[in-house]
Amino acid sequence: MPVGRVSAIRVNPENFAAMVEMKIDKGVPLTEDTIASVKTQGLIGDKYVKLSPGGSTTELKSGDTMVETESAVDSRTDQQVRHGQGLT
Repeated sequence: MPVGRVSAIRVNPENFAAMVEMKIDKGVPLTEDTIASVKTQGLIGDKYVKLSPGGSTTELKSGDTMVETESAVDSRTDQQVRHGQGLT
């Protein structure tokens, strides 16, 4: 379920990490330990940012930075489909 959108993507020149700015809909609570991960949807590879709740009760405010991330790692199935191999 969409709760916002990516508004900008930049590269941090100091550590070459991706910096993603997101506009989250009002009323969507995000805590300081929310985990952001880049996911792929469908066979054509539409990308989206999945936000997974943590256990904290401290909510982020507008302009805060999320630090918990999860690497975008391809599963074996995703790799096979992308390379045209059959699944076993």
